[in-house]
Amino acid sequence: MKKLYSNLILLELLLEFIRMVFNYLIRKINWIKKVYKRYGFITLFKKTIYQRHVDIIISEKILSEIPLFKIKNRLEIVPIQKKHLDILNDFCMPYDLYERDPKIEFNEYFKNGCEGFLAKLNGNIIGYQWWGKNDTGTDFRDQNINYLSKTKMKKEEVYLFDYFLNPKYRGGGNAIAFSLKVFSILKNIGYQRALGSVDADNRPARWSYKITGCIEIKRVSVHRLFLFIVFRGMKLSLDGRGHKKTFQLETDIDA
Repeated sequence: MKKLYSNLILLELLLEFIRMVFNYLIRKINWIKKVYKRYGFITLFKKTIYQRHVDIIISEKILSEIPLFKIKNRLEIVPIQKKHLDILNDFCMPYDLYERDPKIEFNEYFKNGCEGFLAKLNGNIIGYQWWGKNDTGTDFRDQNINYLSKTKMKKEEVYLFDYFLNPKYRGGGNAIAFSLKVFSILKNIGYQRALGSVDADNRPARWSYKITGCIEIKRVSVHRLFLFIVFRGMKLSLDGRGHKKTFQLETDIDA
């Protein structure tokens, strides 16, 4: 009887494993179809077979050094709760941001202990920013700062990831105001340092981070084969205090 019970448990575990693998393959197949249809074979090859060179910039923000902005922006910053996920899912769908439904992605963030902020203008959601603490689970795809840069987070540090702002609202200082308000909230909670990463070729995002006082501290070069990281190298290590200056600007930001 015990042997039969043990066999049933093993069978159940095996079936669960097969189900997970099957669901993973279905997601990847759907993603491959989507990329091929939208971008063509060459881009699909680069994204799935071999991605030769991806530079990722690791940045930091010392929260006690928030630039001296007079923020007149009318953005309202609201903590993301599970009740927001349906609305947030509908908000993300037109932009094709994830391989699967955004709600599934965001539920995993919550499962791993992450938190987030919504940016609202005139009562409408226009963007969001997710963040994790040093004890946040690391088994979701966007938290790669520890893996890529070997930067170990401390208790007083946070990791910012998965930032998005509706393209219609990326002018007029909204992106900068959103980041500054998030920094201010995190500082008031008691955090001292925020870390994040961005693709090196995303120049608008890098400029926005510099305006808000972020410092580029590392550049990581990554090579991928069949979606796996096969080589990573610290192409450039920057001493932010010695080589980069924070922006301390006295200006107004209007929505």
